Amino acid sequence: MNVSLDNYKPVLPKVKAAIAEADFVAIDCELTGLQLAEHQLSLLDNPQHRYGKLRKAAQAYRVIQLGADAEAQSKVHAEETVYVARPFNFYVFPREHGELGRRDSNFTVNTGSMAFLAGQGFDFNQLIYKGIPHWNNRQEAAAMERTAGNRQKADIPEDDQNRDYIKETIEAIDTWLQQSSERTMTVAASNGYYRRLVYQIVRNKYNGFLVAQGKDMAVEVKRLTVEERETVAKHAGNVSARAALIDVDNVSDVVRAIVKARKPLVGHNCLTDICHIMQHFWDDLPESVETWKQTIRELWDRVIDTKYLAHHHTHLSTIGNTALGSLVATTSVAPFKNVCAKIVFADGFDRYIGASDQYLHEAGYDAYCTGAILLRMACFAPHVSQQSIMDILDENSILRCTNKLYLMRSELRYLDLAENEQVPSISDPTFIVSGVPRHLRTDDLRRMLVSLGAADVRWVDEARCRITLRNADAVS
Repeated sequence: MNVSLDNYKPVLPKVKAAIAEADFVAIDCELTGLQLAEHQLSLLDNPQHRYGKLRKAAQAYRVIQLGADAEAQSKVHAEETVYVARPFNFYVFPREHGELGRRDSNFTVNTGSMAFLAGQGFDFNQLIYKGIPHWNNRQEAAAMERTAGNRQKADIPEDDQNRDYIKETIEAIDTWLQQSSERTMTVAASNGYYRRLVYQIVRNKYNGFLVAQGKDMAVEVKRLTVEERETVAKHAGNVSARAALIDVDNVSDVVRAIVKARKPLVGHNCLTDICHIMQHFWDDLPESVETWKQTIRELWDRVIDTKYLAHHHTHLSTIGNTALGSLVATTSVAPFKNVCAKIVFADGFDRYIGASDQYLHEAGYDAYCTGAILLRMACFAPHVSQQSIMDILDENSILRCTNKLYLMRSELRYLDLAENEQVPSISDPTFIVSGVPRHLRTDDLRRMLVSLGAADVRWVDEARCRITLRNADAVS
């Protein structure tokens, strides 16, 4: 299901309900960039170095699509095990909002990433015009403080220039309140001066009962529900700020719902995605990787990376390519198909029915694929196909792969959220070779070293590689 500004408000309760009922939630992100040129990933990164590079990338680049797939075992299919998928695809854009504004809304992109998404059919018009805004916890607190500060500024005095406008605006709002059941009305405001007047009127005359939000050449005034007014009342020191935030479309509410539900979080090669989700939808990433790990454990009891699972689970050693699209294809046929539970889409979630590669790299579809391959791979463990997914995830073979995030181009192989990573020992002769010409590839280097016997070649970065010789006598 695509979700944008057009349908976010009515869909959000469905999102929260789906998450609350789910057995697990799978996530995916589409980003404006992956790595910064000055902070490229290296084979020799330790956990702090790797996290530090991803942290800087998350601070620079943006999430432009957030995918969340809430999967739950069906309660109406008693004769067979069936899981129901509810995948949501959110367009995300850091737009400004009325009095709250936005002080850190730079939009940094990597041209290669944008070209790739364009080639996949990404709808950039939908992103810019209909993307849902977001504030993490720090940004939200800053917005509250900023809005409260705006309240303390001297009001624009009433004078001959604005007297008629103020009178007409108040009359229009009063008439709407008394004669209309519509929840919103629009007040024409052709520039910032008149918009500030409308905010001022709503704040001073209707404080706690109405909120105002800037639109193009206008201000939308909206009634607060009883529940929203009760929330406002709990924040007496920041009434107008809290009231304004209640009316903000904030996709961070989706992530907050996932955290609140305490369901297993599932991703595919998801270290980068989790860093971006935390930075943009939860709170600023800490400097220390250990502090970050502790925060992850506080938010989610279990994080499952399906790429790590495919690489390291005892019964999945026959899987070759672990890219998401390849895993979907592999697990869709025998032997996985023979033991996997059936997966169906809930009513209203028909976008991906019968879909194949045409939706790859759409965050909602990738999140659905991630959930599907978790079910298929987990059920492939012996004698568990009829168990619930939660029972399967409690199997020791799965637990050993839980809270470990796959690391690309790294000697560590994974980042362990619960313990210190095991650093592999190297006993064979090993060399770091610098200044490798750009035209040389891994196979070229192996052929050049054939006289020394078997050699393992792994790239440290674009110009350096590490060569390990399996025959120690070759260099004795």
